[in-house]
Amino acid sequence: IFNPVAAAVIAAVLLVLGIVLVVFLASRIRRFLRRRAQRREERHLAESGGPRPPG
Repeated sequence: IFNPVAAAVIAAVLLVLGIVLVVFLASRIRRFLRRRAQRREERHLAESGGPRPPG
């Protein structure tokens, strides 16, 4: 037997879980990109400031 209230509750829970997952992943990705850019800039400053490695 189809229960529309139960279906609506399940759909709402899945929607909220999906939104929470997207927000969580977006924050993790932004933090990763920020860290990568910082490491890249630190490496760039270290390379330009010090002697060039052979090769």
